[in-house]
Amino acid sequence: MYVDAYAFGFQAEPTDLDRALVAARRGVEFDRTNQFGLVSLAQTYFFRQDLAAFRAAAERAMALNPLNTDALGILGLLIVHTGEFERGGAIVRHAMELNPDHAGWMHFGPIWEHFHKREYERALDHANRVDIPGLFWPYLVVASACGHLGRRSEAEAAVRDLLAIDPEFAAHARSNIESWHFASGLLEPLLDGLRKAGLST
Repeated sequence: MYVDAYAFGFQAEPTDLDRALVAARRGVEFDRTNQFGLVSLAQTYFFRQDLAAFRAAAERAMALNPLNTDALGILGLLIVHTGEFERGGAIVRHAMELNPDHAGWMHFGPIWEHFHKREYERALDHANRVDIPGLFWPYLVVASACGHLGRRSEAEAAVRDLLAIDPEFAAHARSNIESWHFASGLLEPLLDGLRKAGLST
């Protein structure tokens, strides 16, 4: 819960990631074979930007049960966010293949992989499959990708959708993106696409 409060901006407190680390470490100490505990620890290390510790915890977690598609999806997506687009994307795609009824957020693995390659049409295809009402990320992807493609009317419509969710989005677009994309190299390309879509960032 502390990690989600930080990652998704749910009235996050400055100490959330410290509390998350204490809780995750305790969970792993109680049961070193509990995959959920290791996934939580890996997530905490990721958002604390300790990528060496993240990678170690993620590898241990995935090795415990390579058929747990939720764990594979979460960790594969975070691996994508470290800039390992092909490996992380492959892990997420494998999770999606194992579970045809996978959660819509797993499409963000392929989304960022394609965005990194400037394959904006393919990123848009996956963004349209996310289907999580109220989540700003799909609209952000559509706005930025369409901005890069010069599809102005679609980009502007996505910006309107973004602002309908959060009228002040432009003021904290950078911090929202950076909390996830501090290591992927996609921060500036995403912001550039948003500016081309008409959002002042």
